[in-house]
Amino acid sequence: KVKKAGLNINVTNKAISNLTDDANTLVVTQEELADRAATMAPSSTRVAVSNFLNSPKYDEIISNLTGATTQAPTQTQVAGNEIDLNTIDGIVFAHDNEHQGSATMGKTTLQAIFDRAHVTTPIYEAEFTTLDFYNNNNIVIVTTKDFTPTAKQYAPNAQHLSVDSLITTPEYDKMIARMVK
Repeated sequence: KVKKAGLNINVTNKAISNLTDDANTLVVTQEELADRAATMAPSSTRVAVSNFLNSPKYDEIISNLTGATTQAPTQTQVAGNEIDLNTIDGIVFAHDNEHQGSATMGKTTLQAIFDRAHVTTPIYEAEFTTLDFYNNNNIVIVTTKDFTPTAKQYAPNAQHLSVDSLITTPEYDKMIARMVK
């Protein structure tokens, strides 16, 4: 995809243990290895994918690297009961440095709900400044109401779920209820 886009960027494959910390590097890793990649290369930009061979995030990465824009959805903020997980490729709990713990608790809460309902949609955490890699209408970005405007600045094309609390479940339960069984 990098060559096809006409980009002159070196793409390599490395073991996580061989990563070097470089702010000018994009590290793409499988979701289950994302924490290790963050430890080895904390200054790099990191993207976690569920499937190395076929991920919609690759197109997003190319769009970001080429400066191409994606078409904005008709509605960028949705109520929890309007999100249909069947059209979503990922959910991101966005945070700043001071609220990473809250995002982690929200992610854990939603993951437990997904596990009970056998939902396999991947859930991520990301700092606001890295949301451009999730700026697509097949991504839901979850924030508290105070932080939704900030998240929208960084990812205007994503769907935004604005909640009162990241660890209470009413909006998450509504997402599950809308799934087609």
